[in-house]
Formats: sequence, C-alpha cells, structure tokens
Amino acid sequence: MAVPNVAGVLRGWTKQRQVYIVTKSVIAHRVVQTARVLTLDINVQPLQPEKLRRKPEEQRSWKWFSLLIRGASPELSMDSQVWIGNVAYRIESRQLWDESGFRRYEATQDYFGNDLTTLTYDPNGATSGSVPAGEMGFQNGVQVEVLGNTGALSLDKFSFEGWNTAPDGSGTAYAPGSIITIGGSTITLYAVWAETENST
Repeated sequence: MAVPNVAGVLRGWTKQRQVYIVTKSVIAHRVVQTARVLTLDINVQPLQPEKLRRKPEEQRSWKWFSLLIRGASPELSMDSQVWIGNVAYRIESRQLWDESGFRRYEATQDYFGNDLTTLTYDPNGATSGSVPAGEMGFQNGVQVEVLGNTGALSLDKFSFEGWNTAPDGSGTAYAPGSIITIGGSTITLYAVWAETENST
C-alpha cells in the first residue's frame, strides 16, 4: 500500500524552530556531548496511544513523542538529542520511510540530559573570512581544544594572534590548540589582532 502524499499538510503542520542537535563524541579520550545550533522545520507531538501500547511494558510509563522533521535537515542518529527550549528529546527510533519529504522519529523526553554551555567565536572586526565552527554547546566541566583561524579571518594591516575572552584583549588569552574548560556560563572568544610592521 502506497504512502499517501501529504506534503502540503505536513508543511503547514511543522514550524521553524531553532534547536540544539546534541550528539556524543570522544574528546581527549572521554565521551562528551557536543551540540550544533540549527533551524529546523519540526513538529513535536505526544506519541499516539496505539503506538505506545506496542512498546515493552517497562517503557510505557516513559514520556514518548513523535518528531516530524523536514527531510533536508541532517539525519539524526539514535541516542542523539534534540533540545527545544529547555526540553531535551532523545531519539529512540526512526521510521523506515519518508513522508513526502519529511522524516519521522520516535523520541523520549530526556530528564537526564546535561546542561550545555555555549562556546562562540567572534571575528572582532575582521573584514573577511569566517569564525571556526560557529556556535557550539558543550557539557559543563569538559575540556575543549581551542580552534585556530580555520576560516581564514583577516583584518587589513593586522595579523591574527589568537583568541581572548574580552574584545579589547584584556581578558584571558587562548592560543590555538590550548585547552579551555567549559563552565556554567556562555563563553565568547574574540579574535586578537596585532598591527603588522607595514601598517604605518
């Protein structure tokens, strides 16, 4: 039996939202969570009762949800999380077919997710190039290697010297490859610029 074409209905049902997509990775021999900030066409609904009844008995008391996401978005892997506001949904399964350009996942509300702290790189006046990685989220307490000038940031008559927690260079300095410990508040690293000899 063919899946009905419900693209128009689904497109009107989903809503663009900014979310964190949290995945597990290994950093310095330790499994940690990292996050990307994405804008997705997404709809979250409680799982239908008939589907909930098919779950193993010990799982029926969990809070189950159905996540409908536009297919052009990155595919989510099992055990990754979608954070919407302060609520984390852990991906448990993905249906085997697409619904007119949309993917459907089953997820549980994750009460045990760790708070994430955002780490952002700021170009601090650069006239060209881009900051590395953009906005990322990390578990508190994780040690992260500071990235270099991977996006070829440049500023006329200045050279890139590293990063600092203050835009005027008065904060804590971090060279590319150094280690920063993620704390409980947002971290912004600003590009540090030094005048070159031929700038006069």
